[in-house]
Amino acid sequence: MTNTTNTSAASGAADNCTILPDGSAFAVGSFPLPQDHWLYAPHEYEPGADEPKELLAPILTHAQRNEVVAAVRYAVRGATMCGKDPDFDPDALVQNAVYALCGPFGRTALATTAQATSSDAYEGAREDLSIWKRRALEAERDLRAEKATTARLVAELNANNGPTRMGEPATQPAHQQEVQEPVGYTAAQAQTVAMSVADEEIQPIVRNSEAPGDLKLGDYVFASRWSDCDPGDPWAVGFVSEVGSYLKSVTKAGYIVLRGGSRRWGRAMRITQEQGRRICEQFPAMERLPTDYKAIARVFGIKGGQHGTDA
Repeated sequence: MTNTTNTSAASGAADNCTILPDGSAFAVGSFPLPQDHWLYAPHEYEPGADEPKELLAPILTHAQRNEVVAAVRYAVRGATMCGKDPDFDPDALVQNAVYALCGPFGRTALATTAQATSSDAYEGAREDLSIWKRRALEAERDLRAEKATTARLVAELNANNGPTRMGEPATQPAHQQEVQEPVGYTAAQAQTVAMSVADEEIQPIVRNSEAPGDLKLGDYVFASRWSDCDPGDPWAVGFVSEVGSYLKSVTKAGYIVLRGGSRRWGRAMRITQEQGRRICEQFPAMERLPTDYKAIARVFGIKGGQHGTDA
């Protein structure tokens, strides 16, 4: 006997009864589902949530979409005898789906543990790489600034005393000393230009804002851990399902949570559906490449924009 969604199946069991010569009989039938079955339970929602509590955070991505579709189809076909029996058991359908997605229990127990360990190690390595990358960028910026300062000091000395070479006197004769107006950039302007050129390659063009700002529930946003929108750092695209603030923190303004997730994001900005599509299509391929802020700006649809622009 099985429990099914068909309440008339039980009454039809008697019609399919087989009577044996000794007077005993048997039949194959289905009983209706009990009234307290999980199939009939109403949805429950958290305050302000769009999805019910039973919809947990996704553990797979669309990279496994074909496998998931095949598993669900297998479960439905198995529970309905390839569509021939509409009187199906929902619990059997669930068991078929679990088997198709997870495999035999004994075989997947170790695989799941190994996969989780590998995932944790990969996430930790990405965060360590992000820290070292940031330190390298800061060191390179300081070095460029030091070179620009040295060039400025040399330019000022040459402007005051004239070019000085090894073996030559430090100053020119008095009658040759003339005050000349600088040609082109002044020393301060030259330093500013040098710093701008130096920062061009290492400064982000698109910066993510601190959350929550003016974001509200239902906004479509790009969320990231850092402000430079680097694909190599943690990021996500989705709809805002929670907006909060750190009342006792002096360093963090607040956070947002995306629908279907639980992570609190400290930086997020409102984007369009087109921007979200390009981010989801192009960012995964850019995760392991050297950071290219111009390429990131193109993904957001910004061509030659100013540094620090919020998309």
